[in-house]
Amino acid sequence: HPLRQEIEEDRSSNENIPNCIDTVAFLPGSRKGEIKRLLPILQDVAREITARGHHVIFSVAPGLAKDTKKILKDELKNNNLPYYEGSGQDLLYACDVAVIASGTVTVQALLANCYSIIVYRISNIAGYLARILIPIRFFGMANILANNEIFPELLQERCTKENILNELEAYWNGQKGHGEAYQTLLSKAKESFGTGDTYKFWASQIV
Repeated sequence: HPLRQEIEEDRSSNENIPNCIDTVAFLPGSRKGEIKRLLPILQDVAREITARGHHVIFSVAPGLAKDTKKILKDELKNNNLPYYEGSGQDLLYACDVAVIASGTVTVQALLANCYSIIVYRISNIAGYLARILIPIRFFGMANILANNEIFPELLQERCTKENILNELEAYWNGQKGHGEAYQTLLSKAKESFGTGDTYKFWASQIV
């Protein structure tokens, strides 16, 4: 899979990784709609975490649309919440734990060994139809690859401040995201990406 090689190359060439000891990274998505739905909940979680003595940092991805980036930055500034405008992948490598909107970022978190809580909300009608029409066991790609819930999924009505905080506490207390069994699941999921030069492999298959 090309994503694995791209992440490895970006990681080896990027020296601008923030210092994120004891910090929870928040990656609220890339589309205006999902950010608007998730941001109020994530900000509540971030304020609670800060009050408990932990650090937080939000990702403001370079690829966001200009108006979406402005909305996100204005909200974070108004709430005195720190943010990072570099690659979200940087934060996943720098932090031990993250709260992330479902999408490609779940795979990035897997490859970065960053334990993550997957959150997502869509409209009630869309959510209802999705449950009926898409009978899948897991929603996050990392969990699908592992065929196991290596990252907890808090979707729709389960995406609440209380549930996110409970999952973070479970990680901090060593109940989740630790141990030999967990590492085995991570390794199994990563194996599906293959090894070696991705582009040479696919070029040889095409030729």
